[in-house]
Amino acid sequence: MPFIPKRDREKIDGALHNMPWEELDVGMLTYVLYYAIIRYLSVHPVRYHVLADVLGAIATVNALVTTEKLLPYEKTKEQENGGIE
Repeated sequence: MPFIPKRDREKIDGALHNMPWEELDVGMLTYVLYYAIIRYLSVHPVRYHVLADVLGAIATVNALVTTEKLLPYEKTKEQENGGIE
């Protein structure tokens, strides 16, 4: 889960704060995510369990984006446009 202690967030947030987020397109976002994974793997031994942990982190982010962003968006659109009968 990405809900890490505040002291750990501060270490990471400082580096990410200056990212030009509004200028990123989906290709650039993909690059940033992949770059973070490659950098992580460059300092952790490439072993099965490490790769499984990385894939688990990706799956967790996918699930969080789905539940916290996509599903509420879909619910709003369903309320605006009506459901499928």
